[in-house]
Amino acid sequence: MQDESRFPFAMVVVRRGPAAGWFEGDAVAGEGRVVVVEFEDSEVWEADEGVILVRGEPLARQFAPARLHASERGLKTFHTIGPWRPLNRRAHRRYRAELQADIFEAGDPAALPAQVLDISMGGLSVAAPCSPAQAIVGVRLHLAGGRATFPSEVLSVVHHTSYSEVHLRFSPLDTAQRILLAGCIELLRLVESQDEHLFAA
Repeated sequence: MQDESRFPFAMVVVRRGPAAGWFEGDAVAGEGRVVVVEFEDSEVWEADEGVILVRGEPLARQFAPARLHASERGLKTFHTIGPWRPLNRRAHRRYRAELQADIFEAGDPAALPAQVLDISMGGLSVAAPCSPAQAIVGVRLHLAGGRATFPSEVLSVVHHTSYSEVHLRFSPLDTAQRILLAGCIELLRLVESQDEHLFAA
């Protein structure tokens, strides 16, 4: 974990609701419950917006709930409203997700739109209008930082009245794909952990 007395250091801010996503910035100042984060984007966020702050190295991350106190150009000031807690990631535990996805099949330029239901480092389940015709597909996830495609294998399909529930396993991923996927899983774990603490309060 970074020493708070040594600014700047990397900070991720997770937003919920209509503006959901994770946003990377640099903590440039702070003391006690106050943290000032600088972003390249100068978008003004809604006052008193509830967020989750994430700090620390990949294997020693911590998170804390916070509220936006002030937003001026690229600088945003947050007040934490709870303690910093460790973020422990379990590689193959599945997490609920609200991500858009596209399924691509070899030789077919048209994508099959899908909604991710849950995801892990090993695979994912999606809801799609119909099942893929091929067993080996590419799944493109719509992430906050962009879109990334992961080679996947269809394991099973459950047909419902209005959609098909497709269960897929990721094929061997390269280093860049694993890093992107791990970041997605880590932030889903973060949101789930935060919800558990809120309900327990």
